[in-house]
Amino acid sequence: MKLKATMHDLPVEVLVYILKYMVGVPYNPRVGGSTFYQASLLARVCKKWRNIVMNTPVLWSTFNGNITTRAIRCALERAKNAPLQLFLCFPIRFNPELQSAILKLYAQTNRIDILELHIDEPVWPPSLTQTLSKEAPLLERICMHRFIPTLRPVIVPSTLFGGVRPPKLRHLSLRFCQILWDSPWLRDLQVLEIELGAAQERVDVPQLLDVLRAMESLEILTLSGCLPVDVPSHVAEDAVTFNRLRKLTLLSADADACAAFLHLVDCTPSSLRIRAEASPFKLQPLLEACARRLRSNCVDTLKIDGKHRQEVNIQLQGSYTTEIESLHPVFDIHVTMGIRASPSLFVSLGADLLPVADVHTLHIYTNTVSMDESCMPSLSKNLPNLRTLDISHDADDSWIAFVLADVPFEKLEKVQLPALWMPDLEGILDLQKAIGREMVFVERGLDAGPPRDYDHRWAMDW
Repeated sequence: MKLKATMHDLPVEVLVYILKYMVGVPYNPRVGGSTFYQASLLARVCKKWRNIVMNTPVLWSTFNGNITTRAIRCALERAKNAPLQLFLCFPIRFNPELQSAILKLYAQTNRIDILELHIDEPVWPPSLTQTLSKEAPLLERICMHRFIPTLRPVIVPSTLFGGVRPPKLRHLSLRFCQILWDSPWLRDLQVLEIELGAAQERVDVPQLLDVLRAMESLEILTLSGCLPVDVPSHVAEDAVTFNRLRKLTLLSADADACAAFLHLVDCTPSSLRIRAEASPFKLQPLLEACARRLRSNCVDTLKIDGKHRQEVNIQLQGSYTTEIESLHPVFDIHVTMGIRASPSLFVSLGADLLPVADVHTLHIYTNTVSMDESCMPSLSKNLPNLRTLDISHDADDSWIAFVLADVPFEKLEKVQLPALWMPDLEGILDLQKAIGREMVFVERGLDAGPPRDYDHRWAMDW
């Protein structure tokens, strides 16, 4: 006897959970458009769904996208006393009625637990300060962004949310919006993301230590354009301990500042990303500091990407294994040099200092003209267990022969090449004869290489 089960046979509790995901509560990036209209559509499926949707306040408590005055009024009525999640822009231009309705929505401060606010003005809107002047006891996540880069960030008033009893935040994200470094918001955070403008006054090292010591439960930390400019010659080793930190991102900083930060903070993140300006003599201290945080891990995939230009742009990307993380941890070290320097210097330093002895896959995404002969012996020495070599372009037979014969990788089994540079059968036989062993040559697919896990919205220009 076959049993048939339909969607209507699901328990109400399970169906509510599915409906929450479909609507995007608290926030599902795959859901497009306003959650109000998503919920309204679900309420039209059938009588049972309508009854569930209309009597589940949390399905109506998220406000985002293009939403009308009537939708705000209906959603607030249906949300009843459920905590509110607001993903909105300020101001709403050319529609005074809608702007007034959203200000009334902001006035529900005591019910807000997530506030993501996009400010489209050069200064903080005074009317918004008045609206958000009440305490916010439920508020755990604040994101305040300006998507137009400015030299000076928008100043967030200290009187926000009553100015007396600050919200107990867990997640704070600021993009071209500034709060004071001694703000009570910077306490007991789990996620902190800050991107400031170039003209912003940087935090100094003592201030930075005070801020970090108040957030020893941090799990995700992103600092862009706000690391100290004046770095002392000697910094306290492991002055702050982050046992829970799993993702560390340092962007738009000097190599010295990044290195000092990695010495100050005792952590072993599963994702380490750094974008720094450097000159050749600053590279070794930076890579030594990176290796200090990766020393207990084993790198198994290494990518080298660089362009030989006046403004050199070089990147090392790797994947490594840990005993704790089930996902594949990664590291990125992206350096923009201010002087003309060969990427081979960077590659050699990186291979000598980073824990890459167990690398089994090497991806070279740079012009071979920029990979001069001096860097290949270093790679061969430091990558004794290499089994797959992936070459992006400009790889003619003579260069491949040099790599495989003159600088042999003893355990290499496979070479991936673009179809344009794939040697013919006679060329492959000649190469195999030159290196004295068989070698598999594979046409390189468009998806070759390690996954580019650039999920951070501020790192898309990498």
